[in-house]
Amino acid sequence: MTVNTKNIDHNGTSKYLKTNKAKYGIVLLFVLLNVGLLLMGQFTRSDYVGTIEALGYSWTTHSAQEKNTIKTQNYFVKVDNSADTESNKLNFEYTFNIIGDNEYIATGENELIPVRHNIIYSLDETCSLVISGPKSIKISNTSLRCEY
Repeated sequence: MTVNTKNIDHNGTSKYLKTNKAKYGIVLLFVLLNVGLLLMGQFTRSDYVGTIEALGYSWTTHSAQEKNTIKTQNYFVKVDNSADTESNKLNFEYTFNIIGDNEYIATGENELIPVRHNIIYSLDETCSLVISGPKSIKISNTSLRCEY
């Protein structure tokens, strides 16, 4: 019986095994990288804040977006109430679907307004003008929101 020594190095390790070991290591690295990116995408959250004075009230809004869900908290107080003692709040939770480059439809079954049409105009890398409702821009349906 003869032994083929062409594919065995001086330590007795198969050259074929060494070559495939490197290939499997690269494949494993790519798989782990993809799993890491997938997990990061699942837990990514964006937060937005904004304030506006309209309709005799001072409004503060905070929105948190995770995947296609957006939760918004609105706090408002009468402008002439400088002590902030009688604030009110409106909270919303919507699922949204993008329908255009800068617009989406938000739906919330148990919300006061079950369907909202929103248009977003980016002002810079951080802030956007958000119009909710009809396409006409009014102070009552517009807010300035900045990501932080």
